[in-house]
Amino acid sequence: MNKVSSKLKQIFLSRHYVLTDESIIDKKTQSYYFTYLLNRFGIEIVNPEKLNMQVVKDIAEYMGISIPSSFYDNPQQTKYFSCDELLLEQIISYVVIDLIEGNHNEHTNFDRIEIFKKVFPKYDESGSNESVIRKFVIISEEEQSKILSEIMDNYCQYTRSFSLDEKEEFLLLYKLGYYNNQKIQCKDNIFNLIEIDKKYGSLLDRKDIVKYSILKLKNASFKKLSSEEKKTLLIIKKVIPLASECPMSKKQAKYFNKLCKECNIDNIEKETNIRSPYKYAIKSIKENNIMDAAKIYNENGSLLERNIKMLLARADENDFVSLIDMLPNKNPIVLYQLIENIDQDNKKRIFTFKHNNLSKSHIETDYEYMWRKSRLDDKKSALLKNIVLNKIISYYSNTEKLGKIYISNEFENIALPINTSASGRGLDVLPTGSRIKIRGKYIRTFCYWEKVFDIDTGVLFLKDNYQIGDEVDELSWRTYASKPFGNSALTSGDCRSISGAEYIDFDLEEVKDLGYKYALFCINGFGGKLNVGKIYCGYQDKNNLNTESWDPKNIELKINVNSDSNQYSGFAIDLEAKEIIILNLNIDGRNLVMDEKQIASIYKYLNKNYLKDINMAKIISCKGELVSSPELADVVFDSNYMAKENQKVIRPFDIEKLVKILNS
Repeated sequence: MNKVSSKLKQIFLSRHYVLTDESIIDKKTQSYYFTYLLNRFGIEIVNPEKLNMQVVKDIAEYMGISIPSSFYDNPQQTKYFSCDELLLEQIISYVVIDLIEGNHNEHTNFDRIEIFKKVFPKYDESGSNESVIRKFVIISEEEQSKILSEIMDNYCQYTRSFSLDEKEEFLLLYKLGYYNNQKIQCKDNIFNLIEIDKKYGSLLDRKDIVKYSILKLKNASFKKLSSEEKKTLLIIKKVIPLASECPMSKKQAKYFNKLCKECNIDNIEKETNIRSPYKYAIKSIKENNIMDAAKIYNENGSLLERNIKMLLARADENDFVSLIDMLPNKNPIVLYQLIENIDQDNKKRIFTFKHNNLSKSHIETDYEYMWRKSRLDDKKSALLKNIVLNKIISYYSNTEKLGKIYISNEFENIALPINTSASGRGLDVLPTGSRIKIRGKYIRTFCYWEKVFDIDTGVLFLKDNYQIGDEVDELSWRTYASKPFGNSALTSGDCRSISGAEYIDFDLEEVKDLGYKYALFCINGFGGKLNVGKIYCGYQDKNNLNTESWDPKNIELKINVNSDSNQYSGFAIDLEAKEIIILNLNIDGRNLVMDEKQIASIYKYLNKNYLKDINMAKIISCKGELVSSPELADVVFDSNYMAKENQKVIRPFDIEKLVKILNS
């Protein structure tokens, strides 16, 4: 199979669609394939009349399990089996297929965990309700094209930069001809296109060229450029004449002029900051004309939203409310980002930003905190937050309606997909900050890999109201021998093979009773960066520790990890609420354990209030007429509901569809 075909299959499978050749169908085997997919993977094929061998193989590969050839060589009917016969067939399947034939990669040892003394994979009735049922649809060639066109249209609507996987999918769809000159909302995403065709430089302005140059060249000396940096400079040389003029700051103008000089472009007049809105706004602020500065910012894109706290901190009582009222609600995402960290105003702020999909953090120093002027008291912060939230809801209430909509309760726990995820794909990966209810008493966190050397997993246990400097307790290969949590939390220990797996199991109630509020799962590339081979992490709900150590139908979450760093944090567990909190963050660092600054930077996601003010359910509810039943809706927001004729379904993991709703 070529790389394009393989990637297209991944695009569809991650959205619960399956490609197949409908001409290769054996009616006699369909019921057996259907039963096996349901029993082995917890996957229900909605249209089983299109099932064939290739569908089973593709799903097995996607789930990370190898099925022996004997399974396909000896298909059999199961629809006439009694309950006892089905149970017997399942036991025979375990013995013949799993134990004798072998269903794992030869380098991977999923049953190696001696600490749990698992010598035979038991799967009895007590564990049957651990299964996660996922519905997949086999699609036709005509449907494939329609779905890919919709994905491309949605990607063009992004106002944030793509994650690693989103970028890869966007460029693939571009090469396959699915880009039809749709307007691309995010300039950062246009950067991907100018490297393919310089004509897209006409979609940028000169500030964008400066940003692209700094992003790609960083602090490189123009006199000592690498071959890759020379290619970047050649791209810049070709797109500068195409980019439109725009107001620039003094630093931007100086850097742009330097670029023109290095690219030997002498037919462009030198840039200055004569038109810079910052120049005139700062002049007004120094003269204490706060409202005049606000008007200047308001006439230039989103500058007012981005500088409003600085203005409010300098405004008197009379101007305070007027300034907030002046805030336009044309860009609700910027408004949301404005209040996202408002609770930090009266303590040292933690700045979290992303560069090349790596999450970086900076904690305000004593000096910075002492001289910071953009500080609001609790009363003013609450007023700003309330007004801005109302503006956001007002914005979405006045956008184009979706018709009759049904929203399942799970969307109240889905965060706005405004953060660039480390890797958006995997098995039902949700936006950062989203929560998933844990169904069992036990939880298993896992990481498995192929063709990577030595990955270490760990869980950090935090107490409530974590502050920098607080004690953090760790369970990993460094601590497991002393069993610091007794039998309440156990780890498989260290696996240093080229392909292997590590697990950490713990009892939610018992760990909570030890005084912990959160558990933070992270992995570290001890042997190097997490950008080689195949790396997956996730978790399984478990009702007891007697079920099979690795069962694909029990997997609640599986994330494909791909990071140009040594550190990654997949998710956290709220032990009190018994919920998983999705993080999916590539972390810029080489520490063996996340340091206190990194922990503090993600702590906002752990707070239950993160989803209280704004979540996807609140945004969606503004977009149409709410109905009580999915059958009555034009658009259904639900994980497993299957659309009827003239209906549309959006699932929590359909991130590009959620992004389009936010940006519409």
